[in-house]
Amino acid sequence: MIIIITTVIVIIIITTVILGLQMPSHTDFQMNVKLSVLFVIINPLYM
Repeated sequence: MIIIITTVIVIIIITTVILGLQMPSHTDFQMNVKLSVLFVIINPLYM
């Protein structure tokens, strides 16, 4: 179960990073990506 969650988290991080690189002009989007990535990394640690 934990393996499935971690793989999903990794996929989300990769996709958000790729989207962030494709759209460098959107600074607000980059901030949202960074916050979402941090949230996704920090959230499982508290669970």
